[in-house]
Amino acid sequence: MATERELELAKQILAKVTAMDNKLEKLDGRLDKLDGRLDKLDNRMDSSEGIFKGLQATFENGFRDIHTSMHEIIEINKNRKSAKEIVEGIAGNGK
Repeated sequence: MATERELELAKQILAKVTAMDNKLEKLDGRLDKLDGRLDKLDNRMDSSEGIFKGLQATFENGFRDIHTSMHEIIEINKNRKSAKEIVEGIAGNGK
């Protein structure tokens, strides 16, 4: 049979272990909350990456269209007469 001193020591050990278990449960709860927050942040990051890729594609297409239009304008201007030649042509002074 256990002595009164051994019983008291066992109660103290049980109290310490119970306190440690309670702290572990609190920490586990906090870790679960942090895990949930990390999941939300991951989802936001994925969403932001999709938005960034969409914006990047929009700008790339826009610049491609601008370059295409600029080349078309350059080609049209190569085949055009100067303003003086156009005015002379209208006035009948040119060929």
